[in-house]
Amino acid sequence: MTLVVSPYHITLQELPAMTASLLGARLITYMPVPEQIDRAGVRRAMGTSPRYLRLLESWRWAAPLFRAGVMSSLDAPARSVPSSHLPATDPLLSVRHAETRLGTDSRFSELRAFRHASLFSPERTYLDTVASDMLKAGPDPGVCVPIAAGLDAFAATRGFVVVRSGGAPAPRAGTPGTSLAQRAEGVLGETVLSFSMPVLSAADGHSILDVREELRQELDQLRESLQDALLEARAASASPSQRTDPLSADGSPASAQPQAGDVVSSQALVREAAQQYTRAFDVLAKDMLGADDQRGRRITGCTVSVVCKRMSVDAAFVSSVAAMRQAGARGGPPTPQSGRRSPAEPGRPPTPTMLTMVITQMNVRPPRAAARATTQARP
Repeated sequence: MTLVVSPYHITLQELPAMTASLLGARLITYMPVPEQIDRAGVRRAMGTSPRYLRLLESWRWAAPLFRAGVMSSLDAPARSVPSSHLPATDPLLSVRHAETRLGTDSRFSELRAFRHASLFSPERTYLDTVASDMLKAGPDPGVCVPIAAGLDAFAATRGFVVVRSGGAPAPRAGTPGTSLAQRAEGVLGETVLSFSMPVLSAADGHSILDVREELRQELDQLRESLQDALLEARAASASPSQRTDPLSADGSPASAQPQAGDVVSSQALVREAAQQYTRAFDVLAKDMLGADDQRGRRITGCTVSVVCKRMSVDAAFVSSVAAMRQAGARGGPPTPQSGRRSPAEPGRPPTPTMLTMVITQMNVRPPRAAARATTQARP
């Protein structure tokens, strides 16, 4: 099962990235790179853009995942080629297309004011602007919206699952809560299934790879049951002409439409697999949580809820427009009406859908091992 992760979550090492790094068999993200993708080109870019250097340093925790082939910025083995010859396996092409739509799609005309005159050139400005926005958690809609929408389109065309943040359930004073765009997107789409699982909330890539190896059997079972449930849920709601397999890698046709009881049964298998994984994780966590990773930073964990939803591939555009309207009106929380996309224009084909996983931290007491580590923490 391939998951698509936002580079913003990787930059800030947020829970969607940490959850995906365990739950996904493979992760794909968008990485801003210089025109010439080689050591000399990257070194030159770091020398001309301090923000780009800081961005790469913020991704250092994930370097072992890239080296192990778990995480990649291409849906294919990486190659050193000029960006003008990048294959369609690079999310950058989808991000470029989404950035163009920001200024041309009449349904989202309210976002045009945020579009950059020339986001992708010159190279130094492009890397500096994108790196700055990622380091600041995405305050510029002219950058973060095309990246989100581009990754969504990239995932939808390949049948991958997009990982989203559900925001903080109860943010502490002085910490950011759920954004207007997240609240608007929360009312979009249709929930397919949900479950909970413990994850590492702070750890380097080496520790994550250790958990993936130690709990390989439990994670494989969870991935398999989850993929089956998502396939069945999509097939159960699709029309005969739409009934294709969005998750199979070999392009084989989908099986016959399942009955509702089959979907419920597959969802129960997901929760059972999640419970087996949780028991195994709790045993492993006794020795891992509270220890230091190879960077010398304390390893921590938490429990997250994973809500799988089916929503429009234009969700990033739609939720951003709804957030703008809410901010302008200074009204209450977004409603389904404010977050719903406008009717399709005559002659325009229906908007494709995608599968997402919305990750939210749960207010659950930490395992005893974590609690002991907290009490024994150095002052």
